[in-house]
Amino acid sequence: MHGPEPIPSVTTEPPASEPAGARMEVRAGVQTRRRLSLPWLTFLLIAVNVAVGIAALVIAGFGGSENIAMLTFLGAKVNALIHAGQYWRLVTAGFLHIGLWHLLSNMLGLLFIGTVVEAFYGRWRYLMLYTLTGAAGMAVSYLMQPNLSAGASASVFGLVGALIAHNWKYSRQLPPAIVQRMSILVPIVFIELAFGQFYKHIDQWGHIGGLAAGLVLGLLTESRVAGEMQNEREWLPLPAALATTLGLLAYAVTGWGLIMPREWPLAQGAMAESRGHPTRAGRYYEKALKREPGLGELRDQLTEMRQRQSHAEEAQKQLREIRHFQTLFEEANRFSADHRPREATKRYREALPHAPDERSRVLVQNNLAYVEADELQENYQEALQMAEAATTAEPKNGIYRDTLAWVYYRLGRFADAEREQRLALRQLPPGPLPAIMGNPSDEPVLRYHLAAILEAEGKKSAAVDEYARAVSLGRNSQTPEIQKTVREAQDALRRLGK
Repeated sequence: MHGPEPIPSVTTEPPASEPAGARMEVRAGVQTRRRLSLPWLTFLLIAVNVAVGIAALVIAGFGGSENIAMLTFLGAKVNALIHAGQYWRLVTAGFLHIGLWHLLSNMLGLLFIGTVVEAFYGRWRYLMLYTLTGAAGMAVSYLMQPNLSAGASASVFGLVGALIAHNWKYSRQLPPAIVQRMSILVPIVFIELAFGQFYKHIDQWGHIGGLAAGLVLGLLTESRVAGEMQNEREWLPLPAALATTLGLLAYAVTGWGLIMPREWPLAQGAMAESRGHPTRAGRYYEKALKREPGLGELRDQLTEMRQRQSHAEEAQKQLREIRHFQTLFEEANRFSADHRPREATKRYREALPHAPDERSRVLVQNNLAYVEADELQENYQEALQMAEAATTAEPKNGIYRDTLAWVYYRLGRFADAEREQRLALRQLPPGPLPAIMGNPSDEPVLRYHLAAILEAEGKKSAAVDEYARAVSLGRNSQTPEIQKTVREAQDALRRLGK
């Protein structure tokens, strides 16, 4: 395959009727305007794409352009709806984007590529290339893959295809520097297509369809390089191509306008979901699905939204349970500190079923066992079961082991009590650690318990030593429980004649 015949040089002398500001000149066979106009059509296309993105933002808030319902409402490529006759979506999908990054990346590509295409082909041919290649890309996507799709990338690939065809077609007329620079588009296309293979959300078929359409239209259409022979050499007459383009755009706008009232529940659902009303959004989505049962992706979104709602409700329920548990547990601790054991045990029992985790449940069991054994001095077997369960769950917890030792003491199992109590003392944190952590040391209480156990075993001398240590360790404490323990230890010392 070879390139076209060289285009004859065009005289540099303009017709007398041509304005001076539009004089033409020829450099290496290329006809260019001395005064280059701004790429207004590129700016307009970018503005339209951005406006559609803003519409999604206004209707459904941040994230609206990623909402399936919102995308469907605004004209995305949805196979079920196209199959039902909404072929205009093949055009509107090219002006709609899925997320801010998608919009920005495509508009950046359109700015660079579109400016060049507009300069070479002029605004009308450029509009034709943009529209037809985008629609062709979406058509290939519709035929080859079932997922929702949107974006101007099919058109951008189409414009790249047109430039590749243009570079080959006019390789003899264009300056070598331009041909060389434009030739980089071929490897870029292959890199982009290869890159897209690694991301499932990229519509490769739309890119391929747009690229192929751009190559074909680029070969059938002549650019300004052809000069006065532009219309004569063109295989695709501009009037017919432009009529087709404008007809497609009019069809797209009309089709969307006519279907908008019917699909308004999609927008209402997206608005409700963005405002944090999933139940209301679900009703709108169900209404839309009754009208269009084939909207599988919307059904998936509805299912996912309800799962999130269910998880949120479950999380709220768990939070309420935790708060209820904390309230009951704190009340029980206050009753215990105020020496109201009946109320304390009642609250501990109410808190048990609401414990959010195993550790919290074990803590309640330990406290309940201690109150029963120490203050109520009843239900010893129940207290023993709970204390043993707590120690089994956390065998290195000295406080839990102290509770178990104290229950043994109340049951008269003094040897077991002494063993557990000495082990509990060894499992307490090192001396200054509790004070550093902001909590008073429990050692005076544990020393008092050990002294009482030793006294019950008849080990008077050892008991006196432990009572004295309890007094010494707790003398300066401001904690009511420690002060109570110091007073009881002093009473015991007096009782034992010390």
